[in-house]
Order: sequence, then C-alpha cells, then structure tokens
Amino acid sequence: MKISGFSLVELVVTMAILSILALIAYPSYLSQVTSTRRADAMGVLLQDAAYLERLYTLNGCYNAGPDGICGTSDDNSNQNYPTLPYTQSPASGNTVYYNITFTDITASTYSLKADPSTTPQAKDGSLTLTNTGAQGWAKNPSGNTNSWH
Repeated sequence: MKISGFSLVELVVTMAILSILALIAYPSYLSQVTSTRRADAMGVLLQDAAYLERLYTLNGCYNAGPDGICGTSDDNSNQNYPTLPYTQSPASGNTVYYNITFTDITASTYSLKADPSTTPQAKDGSLTLTNTGAQGWAKNPSGNTNSWH
C-alpha cells in the first residue's frame, strides 16, 4: 500500500518560501496603498482648485465673502473663506486619509493644503496647491517640500 502526500520537510520548505515572499511583497503593497491615497488627495485638491477658479471667473476674486462682492470689508476675514466642495480625501466614505483646508486666501491668490489624518498616511507628509498651479509635497513632517511629481 502506497501512501501519498507531502513530507514534513517539503511543507517546511514551502512555508519558508512563502514567508520570504510575504516579507518582500507586503512592504511594497503598503507603499503602493500610500501612494494611491496620496494620488487621490492630489485629485481632490485639483477639484477644489477648479471650484475656486470658477468662483474667480464668476466674481472676479477668490474671496468674495458672504455678500458675493469683491473688495468689501468682509472679504479678508478668515471666517469668510469660501466653502470648499471637498474637505477630505477620499471625497466620500467613512475613512478619511487627508483633510483639505485653506492655508491662505486673498482676492487674487489662494493656497490649499492636504494634511494626512491617519497613522499610515501621517509619515507621507502634506500636499499643497496654489492658484498659480504650484504643487508641493512635504514628504516628511520636517517640512522639506518637493513637487508632486
């Protein structure tokens, strides 16, 4: 009678090979997930920038204030920033990886910032976008900024 199956040595060797593959693949997977979440935040920043450009086209300034008129006393108050259509990334869903905020807004300029809000993204740094299209990525919390690409 012949017994078929795997020996213990064959199973141990197989498990060792799978463990080595997992040790190599998992960090790469996490890096790709982080990169994908960052790319989504870039897209949300660009959508908010398009919204602000539409406001500028309609009103003649980025910070028209509650009265909708440029050049009045309510324009430069921090409480009167326009409401962004997207304040988080991803734009919908329960898990937020980036919070989108203004860092500055005047009649002719604005600056948006996406700050990481969760532990896996926190090491990835923040993203910025200005009215001139200048893109910044502080790859780490020290503040050294590079372009997105």
